[in-house]
Amino acid sequence: MVRQTDAQVIDVTSGATVVANFVLESRVLAMDAVVVTGVAGATPETELAFTVEQVQVETAQIASALNVASLLQGRTAGTRVIQGTGQPGDEPSIQFRGPTSIMQSQAPLLIVDGVISTGSLADIDPNDIESIEVVRGAAAASLYGSRAQAGVMEVTTRRGASLTEGTHEFTVRTQYLFNDIEYLMGMTESHEYRMNSAGTAILDRNGNELDLTNRQREFSTGQYALNDNFGRPGGSGRDQWTTFQDQVIPPNLYGGQIWPQMLSSGNSYSTYVSASGNEGSTQYRASAAYQRDEGALVFHDGSEQTNVRVNLDQSVGDQLQFSLSSYVTLREQDVIFQHERAGLSDLTDLVGVEPRDPTASGGAASRGLFRGTDHYRASTDLFARDADGDLELIGDLIRRSTNPLYQLENQDWTRDRLRVMGAFDAQYAPFSWLSFQGNLSYDRTNLKEVNITPSPWKQRWPRPPRDGAMFRLEDLREEINGNVTASLQHSFGDLTTRTRFRWLAEQTSSDNFVAGGSTFSVVGVPQMGLLTTGLYTRSHAETVRSQGLFAITALTYRSRYILDLLARRDGSSLFGPDERWQNYYRVSAAWRMAEEEWWPFAFLTEFRPRYSRGTAGGRPGFSYQYQTYAVDRGRIIPKLLGNNALKPELATEQEYGIDMMVADRYRVQLNYVDLEVKDQLLLVPLSSALGFESQWRNAGTVASTTWEASIEAALAERPDLVWTARLNLDRTRQEITELNVPPFEFRDLRARMMVREGEELGAFYGSNWLRTCGDLPGGMDCNQFAVNDDGLLVYVGAGNDYRDGVAKALWGTTGQVDGTTFDWGMPIKHNRFDNTPRKLGSSQPDLNVSFLQDFQFRNLGVSLLFEGEFGAQIMNQTRQWGSRSAVGSIDQRGKPEELKKPLPYYGAAFLYDRNNRNDWYVEDGDFVKLRELSVRYTFDQISLPGFMSQVGFDRATVYLAGRNLVTFTGYQGHDPEVGKTTFGGSAAIGRIDEYFYPNYRQIGLDVELVF
Repeated sequence: MVRQTDAQVIDVTSGATVVANFVLESRVLAMDAVVVTGVAGATPETELAFTVEQVQVETAQIASALNVASLLQGRTAGTRVIQGTGQPGDEPSIQFRGPTSIMQSQAPLLIVDGVISTGSLADIDPNDIESIEVVRGAAAASLYGSRAQAGVMEVTTRRGASLTEGTHEFTVRTQYLFNDIEYLMGMTESHEYRMNSAGTAILDRNGNELDLTNRQREFSTGQYALNDNFGRPGGSGRDQWTTFQDQVIPPNLYGGQIWPQMLSSGNSYSTYVSASGNEGSTQYRASAAYQRDEGALVFHDGSEQTNVRVNLDQSVGDQLQFSLSSYVTLREQDVIFQHERAGLSDLTDLVGVEPRDPTASGGAASRGLFRGTDHYRASTDLFARDADGDLELIGDLIRRSTNPLYQLENQDWTRDRLRVMGAFDAQYAPFSWLSFQGNLSYDRTNLKEVNITPSPWKQRWPRPPRDGAMFRLEDLREEINGNVTASLQHSFGDLTTRTRFRWLAEQTSSDNFVAGGSTFSVVGVPQMGLLTTGLYTRSHAETVRSQGLFAITALTYRSRYILDLLARRDGSSLFGPDERWQNYYRVSAAWRMAEEEWWPFAFLTEFRPRYSRGTAGGRPGFSYQYQTYAVDRGRIIPKLLGNNALKPELATEQEYGIDMMVADRYRVQLNYVDLEVKDQLLLVPLSSALGFESQWRNAGTVASTTWEASIEAALAERPDLVWTARLNLDRTRQEITELNVPPFEFRDLRARMMVREGEELGAFYGSNWLRTCGDLPGGMDCNQFAVNDDGLLVYVGAGNDYRDGVAKALWGTTGQVDGTTFDWGMPIKHNRFDNTPRKLGSSQPDLNVSFLQDFQFRNLGVSLLFEGEFGAQIMNQTRQWGSRSAVGSIDQRGKPEELKKPLPYYGAAFLYDRNNRNDWYVEDGDFVKLRELSVRYTFDQISLPGFMSQVGFDRATVYLAGRNLVTFTGYQGHDPEVGKTTFGGSAAIGRIDEYFYPNYRQIGLDVELVF
């Protein structure tokens, strides 16, 4: 936190002649910070009747933030920012309070310098930002109508008006960061096969030594002899029940763990320059920046971004003002498959088609780069090359798995995004109490994505090389917004009024085209016209028009009684013809009790209870209201039944809050929020008698409650020392309270969510493994079972213990209890007795916590931010897939023989469970993360070296900054901050660890020069 200058009221007794001396004081805690988002006019925070939070942007920028979302992490209660994947250029998911929709996005509305945007938040340079105002709920966001049920985030960029008149300022900031992954999931260091007496070669079932170092031969693990019969002579080489994975990998096959080979240290660096000035009637600020993030993956170029911004303000006399805000950014991203399939990329949303991986037809490569890595044991050498200088295709010498780096080194998949934003504002103020404003804004995004697989593309011996493939997407999206506003502000004695009337119009259009195919007719010339097989094309165009008007008034009487009233009406072509116009409102009130003469608590210098009730909406998608058909081999197939009565989701929120200032040193904010979101947009399956497969309907209600608390303290405040701290806590509980259609499920590839009344969003369903005798059917003899060292209930038979598998040769045997047959020592799934899906966990935490501190002693400053999440679960699909053969948790070497588990224990019939959803892989996602740490030293004009002062430098600041430095967690994956946006509309709900690019930490040096 930093010093912030705000207004402070001082009472002076008037009489005949009064001399009043005023001293401007800089206070650490904000008292009357001015808010502009969601209100009738610029309003002191003390006169708000609802929550609008200002993020301490200047403090956040200290820690070398690479994107805007990182400025939000941990800084306000009720704000979750989940970086679901670490791939450079991918933006995180942001969720305010709880989820608001069953099937739609949970992302808040983004406004940048008045431009309402549906573009990427990652396009905005964080160094350009002056302030961020967060409107977390529908009550405060009612001003924005049918687009704001998930909240609003308004970003204001820097302008020259902040400078003293007649001054100019130039800034250069350069940062260099080191990328590193804190924790890599371990893979097994052992294998399960029989070796020769010297321990240097694996044997086949006939006792012959296999030359697995020969990468030009194909070997199947089915040829290998298992080290069965518990490693004793006389085994058949085929009995999995008496085989442990506990054999040392021979030195000539040992290559090391796969993750340290794939994930290496990279760098991130950026340079930012700006020039700003204030010449009275003219103010300007221009900036340019270049940013490169290499990530932490070998043979991967990461992302780079170039930005240019120009902001200009011009006054003509005292009554007329013009403002121009313009921004151009180009982001280039090297893309990789991360997930189960390519359909989890942006392309499915853009054109309704999943991009095809040209490298294989159903092969490992089409399932994502990281998916195949889960069965690589420590017999891995990814960097060996063949006679042609190409990477060897076989990466794991024992399992003979395909080398994932061959795809990464040779395939070229790029995503280029060019974005142009502009806003023109004009204001005419004929009177001090009346002004008129006009705004016209433009936001254009050009996206080009190209995936080229070169020819020849090598395949495993003896298959011949393939002739390459290509995929290309081009998408153009344009948004034009305009509004006209009349603002009135006047005081009538003790009554102050702020009123605004606005009419606004929006138009959004998009046009995209996708094409692809395989088999280039000419080697080395990757052009669409040279593709000869598997050709496909698809195009899509849409236009959305919307209008709205609102009236808002805020009344403040005697600076203590506050009333806020709002009415808004929205019309949009996204709504069905029968529901084309929708109404929204807000009623808010607050009472500044500490301003009353009778107020008895002098130490409470601000005490403001408040209440707000308001509505906002969530718009349908473009195609939801229309009747659609598909064409299949010349046949027209009905798909989606139209719905003329479709309308946006409707969120009604009640917010109860108290704001307090204690002794001018402690600021406290408490909120209780009750939210109900009706008319949920659901894709409902239809009876075949209707001739269509499904229809979008308004068919459900989601309700939630949220508690929020923020405590900000000035621990020390002296001329040479400022020490501040802030604690944020929040908790949200939600459920589906009404469903007007039969219950149904979301079945993601690796997760399952039930949609039914009484169910919470984000709950995982599947199968449980029994853990106590109480999980058995009533009457079943508990003496036949035991809880093993993994905490799982297993059948052992009368008189036996789970440790007796080897000593009594019980592994691989069976027994019966009450007519049910059990495998000895093996876990038991609940669906042996009951097929009802069981709740495995929930992605929604019980408590979110963050703690910030900023310490400034003279020119030296230290800032840190801790962030924690407690009570949520994560479905660790990465560990489950690897449990077939190679994840470190199945390694039996080093265990006592009585505790070792045979191969089937972790295999397809039991814990791995053929990749079906089960609770063995649902893990607690609790974590505490040192999100930011920064040590800085500022050289001011007194301490600057003489030569720098002589050439005009005003100050220089050196930062040693780090992000995501240390994570304290019991989670067994790379990082508990993980998730996917395709499940529940946000990575904050879809907490599924599914072969993602791991998040990495950063630490480095940052230098800022101002002159």
